[in-house]
Amino acid sequence: MGSTPRKYTQEYKDEAVRLALDSDRSLAEIAKSLGINESTLGNWVTKAKKDSESDEKPLSVSERAELIELRKKYAQAQMDNAFLKKRRPSSRAGRSEVRVHRRTCPEEGCPGRRCLPFPRRVHV
Repeated sequence: MGSTPRKYTQEYKDEAVRLALDSDRSLAEIAKSLGINESTLGNWVTKAKKDSESDEKPLSVSERAELIELRKKYAQAQMDNAFLKKRRPSSRAGRSEVRVHRRTCPEEGCPGRRCLPFPRRVHV
């Protein structure tokens, strides 16, 4: 019939949670490698995160001011980045043609060259 639920020591749970939080692998991969159910490991991680939130002390006034300043600098850097990523109107990036400008030759019968009085588009 049904199997009895397995009992895990607190040390084992803490180690599994630490592994889950510090690793780049998914919870499913870690749970499979440890031989436990994914939802069990997820419950342990959720409980550990909830417990650690209550352990954190509030920020001091100077730390809060520094955090606000850093967030402003980060927002400004993001805006600068977005601006620099925009293509300039004069930029030819992404186009498959190049304009070639040639002036008409002042001399009649220019040897070996076609003189064009207007810009010509050449596809690259």
